[in-house]
Amino acid sequence: MITRRLLVIAATARALHVTPPGVRRRTRLAAATVSTTTERTLAVASNRGDLRAAAELCGVAFPPASADEHFRVLSDPACLANVFFDVRGRASVALLREDGLSIGCAQVVPCAVRKEASSSSIGKPVLWVQCLCVTPTSRRTGAARALMAWAEREASSAAQASGVSDAEIWLAVQEANNAARSLYEGLGFTNDEGGLRLGHAVMRKSVPAAAAAVTGDPRGPAASFDLVAAETPSSGPPLDKALQEAAPAGLVGVVALLGASALVAPFCYGGLGEPAPLAMWKSWIGGPFSIISDVALGLVVACGAELARKTLANDDADDDPVAALEQNPSLAGQKAALWRVTGAATASPADAVTAIAAWQLLVALSEELYYRGLIQNGAYHAVGAATGSGLVGDAVSLLGTSALFAVAHAGFVQDVEDGEGEMSQSEIIQDWIVDVAPFGAMLALEFAVTGHRIVAPLATHTALNTYWSALDAAKLRAAPDRERLAALLGEAKS
Repeated sequence: MITRRLLVIAATARALHVTPPGVRRRTRLAAATVSTTTERTLAVASNRGDLRAAAELCGVAFPPASADEHFRVLSDPACLANVFFDVRGRASVALLREDGLSIGCAQVVPCAVRKEASSSSIGKPVLWVQCLCVTPTSRRTGAARALMAWAEREASSAAQASGVSDAEIWLAVQEANNAARSLYEGLGFTNDEGGLRLGHAVMRKSVPAAAAAVTGDPRGPAASFDLVAAETPSSGPPLDKALQEAAPAGLVGVVALLGASALVAPFCYGGLGEPAPLAMWKSWIGGPFSIISDVALGLVVACGAELARKTLANDDADDDPVAALEQNPSLAGQKAALWRVTGAATASPADAVTAIAAWQLLVALSEELYYRGLIQNGAYHAVGAATGSGLVGDAVSLLGTSALFAVAHAGFVQDVEDGEGEMSQSEIIQDWIVDVAPFGAMLALEFAVTGHRIVAPLATHTALNTYWSALDAAKLRAAPDRERLAALLGEAKS
């Protein structure tokens, strides 16, 4: 009878994964013996089967969410609104296996902190650990620590790749999960702001940059997430970011289009039954041959202008962008926009250049519609009609548009403090006008000599802006003091 009762107790204990007091010592010795023969491997999920295995683990560890719901989150963390962070890059999932069986998983998500997680670190670029779980039979065997060690390696590699001294790992633990909180505290995580956030303790840890970037996922957070670029976050691929950045310029272009049509259309005469605005646009663009020749002319003028600028300015291609921003903080806003468009060049060079070209095409189109289509064209017709001379109309409209173009662009110079041995704000504005005025005059001259067609100046404007922006993006990416760069761009954002 006693033997039968002991057998029942032992079977119940095995079902509940509890060791009976009388056999605790022998079980520990057995576990130690097993641990020397089992083989654990940690690998990054690379296919749907791996993600499905991780989702099954999460479904058991974190009910009532199903494995299917966890699969959606693991596949694309941005598919669901996360209350604590905004996704800013490609996440990675690690699977810990023992003798071929999955015993644990974790996900690392590049993100920007939301106010719900921290009131003092809003927008801060960090790596967030979530969906960390271990099977009940593998707990307290170092499995969770192995997964967290992988997450720390990703953070360390991301810091090294971004050129900063350290990166932060964040995570959120439910209030009642004391075991998990003890684990993370033992690993060095702290709840710096104290208290709870929506029933969770938000914990963080700073990880120093690795001496050499080593990551198990060549496409994962360490490879695709730039801690500096995330200071000015924008979701989506580079081309989407370019369209978002160019949206205000596109609105200006539409207004310029409507204004130009209203002002210039009365001076245009179309064919039989052809509306005057349509005739105006035909005169601006020309036929197929005119478009090709004007584009070629615009590109040739852009190359010549850049060669002349480099010769006269004696540019140093290796100048430090951080020093340039500190000397002239008014440029920080433009550089921050460039970070948003290119993702700090973490995309391929081809994608970055394509995004910059699309962005600058829309910006140049809006400016050319305004300065050439509305202002220069309107002044040409008005002055020409008043004086009876098209030549006078061209001269006055060219000079006036060039001056307006330069003065308007001098508005970028802001918040420059006077200092001993440095240029004052007024001196920088004067220099800016002197530098930009010839550029505006060149575009205005192209418009005039091509018979008031807009394609040639548009091609020149787009080509030069794209080239200059691509150079700036490369310089920013190679900046040695990335932490100071992040601070400057953060100031520009705020």
